[in-house]
Amino acid sequence: MRLLVLTLSLVLVAGCEPDPPPPPDSVDTKPAETGAPLFAYAEEGKLRLMRAGAVVAELDADTGEQAEWAPDGSRFVAIAGEQLVSIDARTGAIAKAACTCHDVAIAAGKVYVSAQYGATELTVFDLATLKPQGPLKLDNGASSIAGAGDRLVTFQISQTGARDASELIIVDPATGKTTNAGKAGQVADTAFTPRGWSGGPLFAYATTGSTGAATAVAEVFWLDPTSPAEQTRTSDRELRQTTPNIAADDWNSSRDHLWWAADGTLRTAAWTWSCTYGGLNGPRCGEKSAHTQWRYDGAQWARTDERDLDSVFDIGAGSSLELGRGEEDKPLTLVEGQNRTALSTHALQVWIPPQRGRPTGDSSQAALAKQWAPLVRLSQFDLAGPADPSDFIVRSTLRWSHDSNCHDHHIARDLDERVLGQGGYHHQSGGKPHYPLNRECPHEGDPLPSNHTEDVGSGEFLGPEGFFLDADNLAIAGIDDPHRSDGVNTAPVYWQHADQDGKPGGRVAVIYWLFYPTNPNANPHEGDWERVAVVFDDKTPVQLTFWAHGHACGLPWNDAEKSDGHPVAYSAVLSHASYPRPGRNKQDIANPGDRWTTWAKLEPVTEQPWWGYTGAWGEGGPKHLRGPSGPSPGRGVGEAFSTDKC
Repeated sequence: MRLLVLTLSLVLVAGCEPDPPPPPDSVDTKPAETGAPLFAYAEEGKLRLMRAGAVVAELDADTGEQAEWAPDGSRFVAIAGEQLVSIDARTGAIAKAACTCHDVAIAAGKVYVSAQYGATELTVFDLATLKPQGPLKLDNGASSIAGAGDRLVTFQISQTGARDASELIIVDPATGKTTNAGKAGQVADTAFTPRGWSGGPLFAYATTGSTGAATAVAEVFWLDPTSPAEQTRTSDRELRQTTPNIAADDWNSSRDHLWWAADGTLRTAAWTWSCTYGGLNGPRCGEKSAHTQWRYDGAQWARTDERDLDSVFDIGAGSSLELGRGEEDKPLTLVEGQNRTALSTHALQVWIPPQRGRPTGDSSQAALAKQWAPLVRLSQFDLAGPADPSDFIVRSTLRWSHDSNCHDHHIARDLDERVLGQGGYHHQSGGKPHYPLNRECPHEGDPLPSNHTEDVGSGEFLGPEGFFLDADNLAIAGIDDPHRSDGVNTAPVYWQHADQDGKPGGRVAVIYWLFYPTNPNANPHEGDWERVAVVFDDKTPVQLTFWAHGHACGLPWNDAEKSDGHPVAYSAVLSHASYPRPGRNKQDIANPGDRWTTWAKLEPVTEQPWWGYTGAWGEGGPKHLRGPSGPSPGRGVGEAFSTDKC
């Protein structure tokens, strides 16, 4: 975290003198049922605020995408040409201020406006009257801004280039305190809800990141803007799984219209596309799939509507808005039960207020995982603390280990995590028994991808043939340093949901995957993945499962040590095996040192870009040619329900 210096002063901003708000009866309104769903939409030359099918307010104005609802739905603020407008959603009364504005956000009852891309100063207005309140200065220029209830979210440019890099800086206007929530990509859309699946406020944003000259991938991030916890990343994995028959070289993804539904889930439209080079005319791009609708419940994305629509907004009270497809003009339809009302044939943009979702509580896999995440006591004598596996990948070369004394083959360096997890790296197996030392191996069969299933198994170490990540030995020792502070470690931890016997309805488990960059014990190796699991019976924890040297054992929940409600696990010195108690355990010793608060940065393992990689995480020690395997589809799920007693 780093603090920004914020300065607020009450000065008028040139060019932004407010116009007095007109009386309510000067606006053409129609009666509407109180409590009916609110929304706003723009078409060429018009901006309308609606309550169900009734017009609350209408403006003759050209409006782009720069508009936002107050968190409670009481007002709607938009940039309309050379004016800033604030509309009372109950009466339709409109306040105006002359302003050359680029972007707008609402936070803590005030309106924040940037005059241009990269602005280092925001103009502050009163939400209801649009009277200027003074400037808000930022350390770095903001590419975009957004409101998140009592917080202001700014994407501040940290590095300029062909595509500027930015960091997500959250501002608390009441105190001036700022929180750096980490790096952010090219922001495509944002969304906020006062009450999401966890019952608290959540902020989400979609990005489009380039992976090449004419390729891109869409991701969605979310976080609690009132908490210091870092953001969680979701991927397009489910989109890829439901759109087969697209070659890897043609794959690109996009997301748009990010919003929260009344059930507490996050919604978006998603599709795929590709580009081909057209010589002097440049690349030619086209869509490969329909624009389908998706929901995210804190654990995974699921498709909800396969129709080729720009977006489908659930606005509450059993109503929805359907925004059709079109290059410029898009039909907008209000759906109320069986009734369909055409609102516009050429809608440009739609905005709905932040919805207060019904918190899903323990029924949400993500909430369950966070509530019962273990406190891991690291050994005070350990030479290798926890780390971020993404940092490990950055420092690694992908190689293929051959059996029969054949040379290892270099596959790639400067690895792309997503390509690694989705099987984008290939190599052929091969080598005949007793092949002479230091001779080239013959390769047999089709090239195997980096997500091939031959490496999946219950053992800690893999066979001699296959992929492995060969880390830079001079660099891995310092990977864990950024995660240590005042006796607390906040390296990322990855959770995985598991159904017993693979069948829903029975016992379930949450497996917590813990990563260490190296294991310096008697059999040293790189890339050490360890696990702890909590087993539930009807959402009630009944067992804590520990892993040590490939063997899992269970401890009754009531016998497990707790710290503030979280179960406690002890990590053994050097080996990192997990145990239920300190001291000597089998051949290991656990001497409690730093506290690893696994819930501080807890992410679903299936959403990680490297998920799917089935090779080894590191070079092996004297007993193994390759290091241990890590979390991957199908690996070791049943072991979480072990009946062996610890």
